[in-house]
Amino acid sequence: MLKLIQTSWIGVIISTLLPLPFFLFLPSGEKSVLVFLGLALVTWLAFENGGNDVSRGIAPLVASKNISIRTGLLFGTVMTVLGSVFSIYFSVKLFKLFTKGILNTDFDVTQIMVLAIIFGASLWVAVATKFSLPVSTTHSLVGSMILVGILSFGIQGVLWTNLLALVVIPLLLSPVVGFVVAWVLAVIINRFTFFKPLEKHSIWLFSGAVCFVRAVNDTPKIVGMAVLIGFAALNGLTLSQAVPFFILITLAMALGSYIKGSKVTHTLAYKVTDMKPATGLAAAVTSASLILFASKMGLPVSTTHVSTSSIIGSGFASGSNGSKGLKTVNWSVVKDIVLSWVLTLPGAGILGAIGYFILSAVF
Repeated sequence: MLKLIQTSWIGVIISTLLPLPFFLFLPSGEKSVLVFLGLALVTWLAFENGGNDVSRGIAPLVASKNISIRTGLLFGTVMTVLGSVFSIYFSVKLFKLFTKGILNTDFDVTQIMVLAIIFGASLWVAVATKFSLPVSTTHSLVGSMILVGILSFGIQGVLWTNLLALVVIPLLLSPVVGFVVAWVLAVIINRFTFFKPLEKHSIWLFSGAVCFVRAVNDTPKIVGMAVLIGFAALNGLTLSQAVPFFILITLAMALGSYIKGSKVTHTLAYKVTDMKPATGLAAAVTSASLILFASKMGLPVSTTHVSTSSIIGSGFASGSNGSKGLKTVNWSVVKDIVLSWVLTLPGAGILGAIGYFILSAVF
């Protein structure tokens, strides 16, 4: 418990101090208490995202290679930084979706709204991380965004067609696709012996790739929130204006990955299924490929759903003790994970609504 409290205080300190230089360099007309609070909250969201999501890439590596979690976190953090830096070039579609694609911009999207959205998503991810549950930052943002948008503008405040086509369907399909592809790939790798010499080194490559592409996929979503806080007017917004926010989010995500990443990594590496090198490789290859494809297409799939379902699917194909099928997966842990997924949309939405009422009363 003491360790959790200490980690929480570290997050608070980082979220308060890290945005200061970025706030000072904002145009004078954009500086306000609300803007600084928003940058602090979005830094917190990036910090918690790093702590929860770095596990997606390094869990197969830790489980199947028997390296320490701390070494895995260092490796995952480096790859996360690289992915975040490159995300500005590869994820323009995601950036635009999370600044203009979900809430109806015919209405005035206020800073209070964006603050509440970030608050709801951040708090949900933080609570899930404390309970070692891998939840989706994408889902958290969307859930918070929907309820805050409805409270502010009514049903018409949300672009439901965009939400269904670009968010809901990819989020629902991604765990199914991840499970099936990882299962098929694990069967193939286990059946053909010429894959054996490749397993030892290639799992490093693909685990690193998962950390890289998940940062490419997640960073623009969080930057989108930061930009909405820093610039009240959406018209004429360019990616060049967002570069400082990409730097801020990259730093916060890297710190969160290394400081808070161990708990969820332990769950995915040791509690879901007993992975051997072949199944770990199948999970990593599946996650990296699907998340990279989604980023290229501008689809905000949940890296959590893809990576976790890939681990389950590869473990389902073959456990380290030679067993196959249902017996290779700890379904009690999977049940808790799936329940956290189901609760994420309404949970983050409710927290966002609470934040909206509080902020509206104060400001």
